[in-house]
Amino acid sequence: MTSPQDERWTGELVAVLSKRIVVYTDSMPLPVAAEELLAWLRDLRVFQRIQHRDWKSVIAEYGESFRTSGPRLCALLQSEHRALKSCLDQLFTMTGNQPILDEHVRSAATTAAEKLLSTLSSDRAVIAAWKDMAKEAQCTVRHTDCLESRRQCWSAIIEMRRQGSDDVARLCAQILTGDESAIRYQLGRLRETQKHDLAIDGSGPLRPFQKAALCESVLTEPPKKGDCVVWLRVDGAQMRRMEVSHGGVTFYAAQLLGPVVGSVDTSPALKLRPSELAAPTKSPITGDVITWDDDPGIVYVRVALNSVEFHLAVTQARAIAATLIQLADPLPGTWKLLVGEIVYVDGKLWYQKRWRPEGLPLHRERHLVDDIGQRLEEIGSTTTFADIAGVEKVEVALALRSALATSLEVGPVEVVMAAVRALEHATAWAGGDDWTTFLRSKFRYAVSHVQLVEFVTAVMGAIDANAPSNDPFAPLPETLLRLTCELYEWNGDEDELVPLAAIGHAAAIRDIYAEHWLYRSLAEVAAVFESGTKLKQGLEASDRRFDHYLDRLRRVRNSAIHGGPITTGTCDTIAHFAFHLGRYCLEQILRAHLAGENVQNYLDDFTNDHARRREVAITHQSYEQLFTAQ
Repeated sequence: MTSPQDERWTGELVAVLSKRIVVYTDSMPLPVAAEELLAWLRDLRVFQRIQHRDWKSVIAEYGESFRTSGPRLCALLQSEHRALKSCLDQLFTMTGNQPILDEHVRSAATTAAEKLLSTLSSDRAVIAAWKDMAKEAQCTVRHTDCLESRRQCWSAIIEMRRQGSDDVARLCAQILTGDESAIRYQLGRLRETQKHDLAIDGSGPLRPFQKAALCESVLTEPPKKGDCVVWLRVDGAQMRRMEVSHGGVTFYAAQLLGPVVGSVDTSPALKLRPSELAAPTKSPITGDVITWDDDPGIVYVRVALNSVEFHLAVTQARAIAATLIQLADPLPGTWKLLVGEIVYVDGKLWYQKRWRPEGLPLHRERHLVDDIGQRLEEIGSTTTFADIAGVEKVEVALALRSALATSLEVGPVEVVMAAVRALEHATAWAGGDDWTTFLRSKFRYAVSHVQLVEFVTAVMGAIDANAPSNDPFAPLPETLLRLTCELYEWNGDEDELVPLAAIGHAAAIRDIYAEHWLYRSLAEVAAVFESGTKLKQGLEASDRRFDHYLDRLRRVRNSAIHGGPITTGTCDTIAHFAFHLGRYCLEQILRAHLAGENVQNYLDDFTNDHARRREVAITHQSYEQLFTAQ
């Protein structure tokens, strides 16, 4: 029989694998930090003094990432880490105030970093990272960011091994929750000796340690590969030639392809007849036959990829198609590559994701009754008149905001670049000189407050979806029913969290969830509002995280300007932060213009207001204003 403690830690492990609660971490995942360090060591630019600060930053980031990694992973990498650290300690010498980079040491450090990354991508490393994460879930003393840090490190190793972290995490979560089909599938892939090692005899359900060990067999499997065909759709496109091929990529005009889908083998109109469309294909989700348009303004793109990892096929296909389209230099507003695709593996339909314009992102759910009107009322209550001064600056700010929103559909590098452009402009408009100093002084408190509110809201929201007992037939405790009724109030459109009720009831709800995976998160919410001192400590920790992220963002920004190393992994660690910081800054700029106020004076008032809110919350334990939006 599974103990309550085992149910709690396996439940929390599933929750963190499924990313059910937003948690911010300070340090980069070790694989990401090591890959960025290696990129800097391989940088072909001649070293200049102006680069020294960024060099120190990336070296310090790697050191902190190793220090905060799990004990099993650190023990495995200890030899490689010592060799690399020894080189890094000798990489620079100072002649007066001039730093000198030793190229011989740099070469040795490059070799040491390559060896460390080689070990980091091994089976032993991914299992060590998994064990570190599972052990962290079993310990309730440390905070949620420690567990999330373990997950991010493990996930980064999975990605480095080209296995597809989402697919691996999903299968592991299914095994941990006792999904019979997932367990049966994975057991079928084991040798008898492996089953014997796990003490699996088929006499009963797997125990928690057996499930965790079974997950280890998932981690060491090579990624699934095969011959893939990815179909993409382009809108606003016209071609004189109805069919154009470029290597493994073929562009079909919709009026040519659409009418013959399902009978391409007998169509004389096609030069290259895609065999996967020889018969009508049914959607694996709805069972309906997939329809193909024949409108003249549509072009379908077929990208054939040989022996590619399944989870990487779409990314590669979109990159190839987008590159070819851009090299052809289409007119502005034309040849829009839509989100969505149809994927065939070894000639069979693998999955379908409906096509839709980029302007309709899936990353944000909207209510059935949209809340635009309510938000307009909230904005209107803060304005003094409707005339917008500085129309040109407003237009630029709106364009930057639009570019930032669009970047979400492209990737983390594009998000960071769009955010940097927005932040640079915001700094200039506010009369700031150094943008990192400006952002730290004007927005650090506000961002820390937002992150705290976001965490509290996510934790309290998780209560609705998770009963304290794993028994689906167990009634909810009357105390919990009473407390949760007080957590929300109807605002006319939806139930809205009552901050003071959430704070006041956090400790009581924590105790009710003592044997549940939510216990750790609820304990953090209760602890941070236990006293003004605890709140100050929590907010100061968020402030330090802001500084870490901002330093990382500055490093990427400098590389973008001066042609230095930029890694996708590094950008991915700060994309969420950069997006919301850029959007937040632009929003305040637009509010200032809408109110007809000087931008610098408006931001001074904004900063002072958040400083006042924090002071009131810490000194008087009056927390409500921390949850008031601005």
